[in-house]
Amino acid sequence: MVAVDPLAELAALMAPGADVECEVAFIMERRPRWQAQGACVGQPLEVFFPERGQSSRQAIDLCRRCPVMLACRAWSLEQGTELVGVFGGWTGLQRRQAREGRSITEPGRKPGPDRQVAEHGSVTRYRQGCKCELCRAANRARRAAWEDRRAS
Repeated sequence: MVAVDPLAELAALMAPGADVECEVAFIMERRPRWQAQGACVGQPLEVFFPERGQSSRQAIDLCRRCPVMLACRAWSLEQGTELVGVFGGWTGLQRRQAREGRSITEPGRKPGPDRQVAEHGSVTRYRQGCKCELCRAANRARRAAWEDRRAS
């Protein structure tokens, strides 16, 4: 009997171009209990998994009103780089920026000092003195990435 590696299975299902229905089924099987309280419950999947070039604004607006947004964001940061779609109000690009310790930019906008968002779950917010679990996780991810680059 061959052992199944759940992380490899997740990576294959969540890779760009993977079937959205399979991704959602996989997530739903292993989802944390708080997800049942999300504002996304009952919303069309296409809202949170827009095609390349489509706007993610509707999903982000729903997430901003969600009572479990911060828990969702923290969970999405823990899932790694293969996760696609909008989770916790952040796109894949924004999650990557958070893991790398960079300022989070709004979707569709170019980075710049007048367009940076220092939200919970960002190193910028951590450096401004916030020590919530999301900001600490972002800072740990930044430090790990820095140590990996240094070791290479």
